[in-house]
Amino acid sequence: MNREPSARLRQGRRDLEGIPGVKLLEDFVWYDAVKKWAIRVRLTREGPESRYVPRETDWYVLAANDYPWGKLKFCPAKQGSITATFHHQGYNRPCPDDRPWTFGDVCLNTTVNVLGRHGLEDEPFNAGGRRGRMRWHALRALEWLRLAASGELVKEGEPFEVPHFPDAILANTTVVYAEDAASFEAWDSTSMTYGLLNLVPLAAKPSIHAITGFYPLPGQPVLEQKWGPGTLSDTPPARGVWLRVAAPLVNEPWQAPATWSELCKACRAGGVDLDRILMKLFRPIRDGQQHVLLVGFPMPERVGGKNVRMHWQPIRLPVLVQGDVIRKGFRPGKESARYCLDRSNALAGTAELEWLNAENWSQTQLVSRGAVSGDLANSHVLVLGGGALGSVVAELLIRAGLRRLTIVDDELLQVGNLCRHTLTLPDVKTAKAESLAARLRNINPHAEIDFVTDEFPPRGESAAVLTRCDVVIDCTANDAVIHHLGQFPWSGKKRFVSLSLGHAARRLFCFFADAPAFPEEQFQLALSPWLQKDRAEVGDAELPREGVGCWHPVFPARADDVWLMASIAVKHLEETLKPGTPANGLTVFEQQFNGAAFTGVVRVPSEAANG
Repeated sequence: MNREPSARLRQGRRDLEGIPGVKLLEDFVWYDAVKKWAIRVRLTREGPESRYVPRETDWYVLAANDYPWGKLKFCPAKQGSITATFHHQGYNRPCPDDRPWTFGDVCLNTTVNVLGRHGLEDEPFNAGGRRGRMRWHALRALEWLRLAASGELVKEGEPFEVPHFPDAILANTTVVYAEDAASFEAWDSTSMTYGLLNLVPLAAKPSIHAITGFYPLPGQPVLEQKWGPGTLSDTPPARGVWLRVAAPLVNEPWQAPATWSELCKACRAGGVDLDRILMKLFRPIRDGQQHVLLVGFPMPERVGGKNVRMHWQPIRLPVLVQGDVIRKGFRPGKESARYCLDRSNALAGTAELEWLNAENWSQTQLVSRGAVSGDLANSHVLVLGGGALGSVVAELLIRAGLRRLTIVDDELLQVGNLCRHTLTLPDVKTAKAESLAARLRNINPHAEIDFVTDEFPPRGESAAVLTRCDVVIDCTANDAVIHHLGQFPWSGKKRFVSLSLGHAARRLFCFFADAPAFPEEQFQLALSPWLQKDRAEVGDAELPREGVGCWHPVFPARADDVWLMASIAVKHLEETLKPGTPANGLTVFEQQFNGAAFTGVVRVPSEAANG
């Protein structure tokens, strides 16, 4: 590789020279360890005097070889720069090797820098000029320093930012919990501030440990956390300890503790005497194993707002002292002697904390990028048919936050199904319903997903499960199932939905009915003209077949067509299930083409069947 900076990098450097408050100290140097160019600059900020932000500070600008593309970072120099950690900054500690900067790069780009929309200033990707990318970042760095010095990096109403805990994201263990507004009310109503906890690994990912309950040292649970059936492994729970403080776990200005002395200081600011509490908590976990200490604090959604949920941050504890300890000034066997020895060695003030990664896996957090309405999310949905259409509809609903789903299908997955099914090769020759349930449990750890591997209608206990559902979605396209839907002894009024596809999935047929039993005759009258139209359009075209021997035609449709129509079905389902919305009759959606060019999908009028 050429070890000379490119013409575009040299253009970015020239742009820096013309900015008031920016002085170049060194030219670009290539650092092979990070595959970046770095140039040292001195920034002279405006604003008031500050305890943490000198008037002049040195920084390294890190740029990729293909600048103006790639990541661009402003990192404090190890010498002559800020040493504290602020909001909108990585934990500010020196890099461990010969790199002359720290890890405390500041956040200068916007959260939508790729798209540059939603009304935020878009990050430029020009090599130079008035809209050069390096110049744009330098101007923002000067503004960042001014705001840091004046204490204005965050303002009321902005999203609340949890401090950056050093190396937590790199840990090989993640601890997950489920905290929301409802659980916060439980925390707010209890006086308990410390105790024991249980953790269980996820069945599908043993490096992720889920909290299943918080307990006082003796007594009933303070809070139990529920996870969907099949989410957790069947291993016995691991014991840990927890404590909560009244304020975010930081030292000024916004720096997470890195050592035990810094943790004690931060806890004192949160109203907690850490040594007093740990002496009590450590007694039941002196077993020669490592355990987790979970430290929690309340947080608001936005700066200045009221607290609405708990944040928990785990620390992996070292192995604690066991047995009798003879120590001058302590009686043998005293817990205080063991704790004092811990604090003198593994938990000494300068000993570094081993932070672990923590994530809030509450239902509201998991579907924050997009969820179905509460009316649908809170329904118990029964899906009849786990084939191509049924599998996609079920998965879309679970990904969007549906909490209760039952799948009924008596067939095994065949290899020919894989071209448009959500299941994969390891599931071939397994029961579709059971394998789908397993897949969906690995998507939403809070969903309750049941399955029935009998044909519809099932008998015995399975039949009783089905009567308890709220919404029945038939995806079988099977006349016998339609007949039995009308004969099955449902308990009370249900919302019935029949979803089926026309030839090559060019049309989607959505039939809805609010009734104590499925209206078979009404359904057949509505759908029959469309089926006749479909047959007329197909004509004598030969259907594809699988295997050899007896001719066995299969339904032709590509995965993109099936999934497109399944997505439309879910949107229409959500729309129709809103309270007060009439839910009776047939709606037809049809793909549109201009010649061979796909132009979209439209809702077509019922009389179009006769056109």
